[in-house]
Order: sequence, then C-alpha cells, then structure tokens
Amino acid sequence: MESGNLLILQSGMSGVVGNSILYGLLNEALQHEVIEEIYGAYDGFEGIASSHWIPLADLPQKTVQNLLSTAGYALRHESDGFVPNDEVFHQMVENLSNNNIKWVAVIGNQSSIIWSRQLVQAAEAAHYPLQVLVAPQSNHNDLPITDYSLGYGSVLKFLNASLISFNKMLAEERITVGIFEIDGCKNGWIPAGTILSQIKSSKTSNMNELPYVVCLPEQPFESATFLDKIRAKRHPNTPLTIVTSSQLIDADGQPLDIQHYGSVKTYLEYLIQDNLKLVTYGTQCNLYTQPLSHFISKQDQDNAVNCGAETIKALMDGVSGKAAILVKGNRKDTLYNIDFVPLKDMENGTKFFPVDWITADGLSVNYSMVKYAAPLIKGEVAEAFENGIPHLAQL
Repeated sequence: MESGNLLILQSGMSGVVGNSILYGLLNEALQHEVIEEIYGAYDGFEGIASSHWIPLADLPQKTVQNLLSTAGYALRHESDGFVPNDEVFHQMVENLSNNNIKWVAVIGNQSSIIWSRQLVQAAEAAHYPLQVLVAPQSNHNDLPITDYSLGYGSVLKFLNASLISFNKMLAEERITVGIFEIDGCKNGWIPAGTILSQIKSSKTSNMNELPYVVCLPEQPFESATFLDKIRAKRHPNTPLTIVTSSQLIDADGQPLDIQHYGSVKTYLEYLIQDNLKLVTYGTQCNLYTQPLSHFISKQDQDNAVNCGAETIKALMDGVSGKAAILVKGNRKDTLYNIDFVPLKDMENGTKFFPVDWITADGLSVNYSMVKYAAPLIKGEVAEAFENGIPHLAQL
C-alpha cells in the first residue's frame, strides 16, 4: 500500500460522543506507518474546501485524553447555510490531491453521509484515488440500519438524571403533576427513554403503576384519553410526571394547533388545570445544550471509541464509500460489533420508534424500551477539572 495522509473532520449537528469517535480515529491512525500525516479539518466539509486544517499527530497527550471528557465537536462543524455544490466538491478534491490526502474519515450525521457520497463521486470523476468512510452519530437515535446511534445513550443518561432531580423537586414542593418538555427531539426515542428514571425512582416494579405519562411526537394526541390517564395515574402522595416532546400531532397526523399557548408544556398545564383542577408545574429541557462529561455514558463512549478505531482499520483494508453501523453482539458485557454499509443505504432512511413498544392508550411504553435503553446509559466517564472548572479539549 502506498503511503499518504489522513484527514479527519466533524460534520453536521454535533453529537455528545463526537470527540470520543475522534479519539478512537486518532489513536488507531497513529498505529499505521503507512499514514504519514494526520490532519483535522476545522468546520467540517467547509474546511476541506478552504484547506483549513491542522496537524493532529503531535497534539499533547493531555489534549488528546481530554477529548474523552469533552462532549460535542472539538473541530467544529460547518457554518449555518453551507451547502456545497459540484464546484465546491471539485475544489475539495483538488485540495486533498495537492496535500496527498488518500483517506478521509468523517464523523457526522445524515447530511454528512450525503456529502461524503458526493465527495466520493467527485474524486472518481477527477480520477483521484480517495477512500472515504463515515463514523455516524446522532443524539436522536434516528439513523437507519444501525442498532443504535452513537450519542443517544449519553443523551438518555443526561435526561434521566435531570428527570430524577425534577421528580425530587415535585415531591418536596408537594406538586401534584409535573410536566417535563424536551425541546429539540425529533422522534419518540428520546422522550420514551426517560422511562428509565421512573423505574429507578419509583417504589413499584409494575410498569403499569408507574406515576408516569409520556407524549410521543409520532402518536396522535387525544385530550380526553390524556385526561382519563391523568385521573387514573394520580396518587395523593406521589407526584405524577408527564414527559412530552415539543411538538404533538392530531388524529390526522398534523401538528397540534396550540401555538397561542407558546409551548406544549403550557398547553398541557392549562388542560389539566381547567379540567382536573390540579396543581401543576412545567419545565423545559433543551437538547441543543450539550451535556458535559459527567453525563457521557461510558458504554456509549466505549462504542464510539471502538467505532473510530474500526473505521481506520477498514480504511487501511481498502474499504471506501461506506458508513459504520453498530450491531449488537450476543453477550451483554461486550461492545457492539462494527460493520460497514454503503453510504446510499443510510442517507435517506429514518429509524422510527417501534409501534409495538407503545402501550395501547399511546401514553406510555412497555418493557421492550427498558430492555433496549438500559444498557446504553451504563458507566461513568472520568472528568477532567482544572481549578474546579471542567477542562475541555481545545484543538
């Protein structure tokens, strides 16, 4: 194999374990002598077009180690509004060729997968031998084919910890009903995953008796059914927790017409207060705020590091034009296996929340969700502090 240079970039909306994937890519790349230089592109694909990259091989070990305790993207993603055309991709290939970059490893989401395929096509058109692989991540668990999306386990860890704190406040303040709205979630995977906090903090092991209701964005919302559920779940000595996404749909699949309330939590508060005369309290959690290292799941991170390492190994084996997926192994205590599928197979699909994991009334989930999500949040990541403040990696 001819020697050459490797370029790593982080693209699309950043995910919690994006830097853990970067750590895995970098550590494995350093083991291969055929890779002469390792570069990191600032600003994703935009950085390829402008040749805005830095050498990574000589980074201080402390900086590299701090990637594991830094959520998000240390190399940054593209600026808002960046949409590359054929001319831009041609410029990317020219820049890569001029710098003898033979391999490109992309950390990114679905838009990154599309751009990676277009980069492969541009290189083929220019007759430049370029290998490109994607290590996908998505906090929303919406990537198709893969068993779960890297980053999702850490988001669930953060949300469940937040919800346990919220439940404690409700009990201390003697509030009957609490409404926890998650802003920024695209599907039912995220609100459904909060069931873990209720099992942890509840005195009952019977899921049907949990003081918990979840409103999923894919599930038609019926106010009468919802109010009946609140009546049935209400307990005089235990607060009832309602988790909801920031958008609900009606029976026709259209967004619920509640704009004049300002938010879903406010709408639900008025609905409960007007019809049931109960004391409510609502709060909103924004998913666009990245959790810090103490909410990164060790299991999620280990899979991210392994995905990065396996991506480099695949590049060295001549694999190109594909994206990594996670395949669950047979043993509970092992990492997910890493496989690779063509980019076109992942660029348009969506991983929908399973209908058979939703209860008949549409307002909770069954044990299949617990079995799926519980392993993903296990383990804690060591934090890096300096003078009492989290010390984050800066490249």
